[in-house]
Amino acid sequence: MIKAAWLIALALTIGLVLIFSPGCPPSSGDNPPADDNRAAGDASSTDGAGTTDAGTTDSGTTGDGSNGDATDNGTADQGTLKVQMLADFSSSALASGQDIPAGCDAPGLLQDHPGLAAGLDCDGDGAKVAYITPSVFRIAVKRLTLYNDANEAVALVPDTGRLADAAVIDLTNPVTLADTALPAAHYVRVEVELYYYEMVMPLNNPPADQGLRMYLSDDDFAAEGNLGHHQGDITLVDADSHELGFAVEAMPWTIADLSPVHVDMVGAGSTDPQTGHRRGLFGDEVLWNQDAFVQGPEQDVYLMTLPVDLSLTPTGKILNIVFNIKDSWYYEDYENDGHFAPCGSGQGNPGDACFDGGGWAAIFPTPEVQIEDAPAAP
Repeated sequence: MIKAAWLIALALTIGLVLIFSPGCPPSSGDNPPADDNRAAGDASSTDGAGTTDAGTTDSGTTGDGSNGDATDNGTADQGTLKVQMLADFSSSALASGQDIPAGCDAPGLLQDHPGLAAGLDCDGDGAKVAYITPSVFRIAVKRLTLYNDANEAVALVPDTGRLADAAVIDLTNPVTLADTALPAAHYVRVEVELYYYEMVMPLNNPPADQGLRMYLSDDDFAAEGNLGHHQGDITLVDADSHELGFAVEAMPWTIADLSPVHVDMVGAGSTDPQTGHRRGLFGDEVLWNQDAFVQGPEQDVYLMTLPVDLSLTPTGKILNIVFNIKDSWYYEDYENDGHFAPCGSGQGNPGDACFDGGGWAAIFPTPEVQIEDAPAAP
């Protein structure tokens, strides 16, 4: 029986971990994920109430809103900024500007890993590298804030307070988060606090579309309502995003085998040294212990900082935040059937995640920021 899962991280600017059964220790050639796309900042939470609807979120701004001479898209001291968030299902989650060898001749290659071309079996264990692209991608945003070079803030998604009130945004189709006049200034970064992300993808064999939720933040604190989710937990959700239960190591990912509560597991996520909370299946110590998540004993909010170089002028700009999610689930296909079946029901069918040495990874891509000029007013 599989007793534990080992997780390693690769040198990618994406939040991924590779999970191995105990027969495969982490490769000595693997490096922790680059964290220069995330920076420490104020991730404090305050109590909030009410429900935030999915989709477009009202924006708020700070700064000088005085009027000046009129132009096509704004005034002399203002410009219109349209902010869009979307998922790109045709661009790989692994394409993050990194040089990842796609063949088996990479120096120090000991195990198959994300980045290898699909169909390869570089470690010779009989399982071929495989990927899954989800059909649906959602993200729960607690806040999204734009800062100028004077460190003045513009709330594009206002802070919802509690994680449970985060705006759940379905990015299967592009979503406009804000379309508003802002002070003409040089904006230098976007900060995003995230609760979780969800994907719908085929699961088990025979396969059926299933919603998966990966927790990026911890809500198991009094100020958050003691909701019982830790960083790295994976749960299954129904078609309406209602949570069905927690995935547990060495157990099938089927409704009957889910746990109704978080179960402490032995994985590379380890225990948070500040909160004492045991992390779930997703993530390792390199991911969760980075400076951005050192927030004290009473909170753990996933903070992501994205650098931008946006000089807003009266003619206006469009800011696109794009998640590349093609191939955002990696696994070794031990059954060579083209399906990810995490764990089976017996020794004769252990499942792709429970074979000795089997590896899989949920790949959370760092979004790309794209800036373009706004079209001229008719």
